[in-house]
Amino acid sequence: MLTQRLKLLPAAIFLILIAFYLLPDAGSWLAVNPSGSTVSQKYDVIILLCGERDGRIETALTAYQENLAPQIIVSGGPIYVSGKSEAYFVGQILVKLGVPQKAILIEPNSASTWENALFSKKLMINKGFHSALVVTSDYHMRRACAIFRFVFHQAGFRVGYLPAPSDRFNPYQWWTSQSSIVLVIKEYAKMIYNFCLHRFTIADLIEKNYNMR
Repeated sequence: MLTQRLKLLPAAIFLILIAFYLLPDAGSWLAVNPSGSTVSQKYDVIILLCGERDGRIETALTAYQENLAPQIIVSGGPIYVSGKSEAYFVGQILVKLGVPQKAILIEPNSASTWENALFSKKLMINKGFHSALVVTSDYHMRRACAIFRFVFHQAGFRVGYLPAPSDRFNPYQWWTSQSSIVLVIKEYAKMIYNFCLHRFTIADLIEKNYNMR
């Protein structure tokens, strides 16, 4: 199955690149629901995805301060010469911003969104959690939703998603900004790559009822 999907990769990339110029909604589709960031439900834990700090830390911190969950899983692997993980440094920032150390759970091994989901799932099972609020950048939300839905559905977890606005991304007029164009191209390419590796299904990707909480 993987071989067959890889054979379709060049055609898929070609079609996606054409879509950039035909579909003004290519950016807002990535963000899933750019305006739907109102949170009303409670969760066992917030999962903060590392990789970019712009907006994500503040969004996760606000969610914690609003008592949407009593703990935060900070998920991100080693990227520094020191060998320490991105999750470690982001965790320290959260402590400085007032989050108690005991409320922070470090997931230090993931190197991709796929691993964010897998390793966070394992940590949730170990801790007896049943629900999570995933925080990531708005431009990353479609891919994150698809992957977490695919991984967490198997465990029966209730999951919600909270997009963090990025200064580098304009979901409604993405073609007017070089940084937005780069982000959109990268995200579509990564979605194709993850689909080829069977990390989500088409149904996961085009789901219209993501719990945007």
